[in-house]
Amino acid sequence: MIAFWEQDAPVFSGSRISFTNVHAAPRPLQRPFPIWFGGDAEPMLKRVARFGDGWSPLHTPPQRFPACLDAIHSQPDYNGKTTGLYYALETLSLGPQHVALQDDRAAGLWNPQQIIDQCGWLARLGVTETNLPLPILHD
Repeated sequence: MIAFWEQDAPVFSGSRISFTNVHAAPRPLQRPFPIWFGGDAEPMLKRVARFGDGWSPLHTPPQRFPACLDAIHSQPDYNGKTTGLYYALETLSLGPQHVALQDDRAAGLWNPQQIIDQCGWLARLGVTETNLPLPILHD
C-alpha cells in the first residue's frame, strides 16, 4: 500500500505478493500518508510498531493502553515514530459483542466537565485522539 500511495510506478516483490506495471489514483496528498491499525491482537501491535503511525484498540481496556504502547515501542522493528492512539469515549459503554455496560465512566448524559475529565483521563493513558459523544436529541 505504501508503494501505491507514494510512487508513480510502484514495484514491489514480497513473500506473498508482487507487482509491476500498476497504477493507483488518486493518491493521498499528505506525504507520508499516516497509517493507523485497529484491533487488539499481538500481531497487529507488531504491525503498528513496524509500519504504523497510530493504533485504534477495540476491546483493550483503557487501563492497559500504557502497557500496549510499551509493547509497541519495545518491538525490534519499532519505526521510532510517535504512536498516536485513538479511542472513542462511546467505547467505554461497550463490552464484548457490543453489549452495553453499566460503567460510570461510560458516555451518557454527561455534563461538559465530566467530558473534559474523561478526555484528561484518556490522555494520561496515552490517548492522543478521541471524539465527543453526541448529545441526545429530543423531539
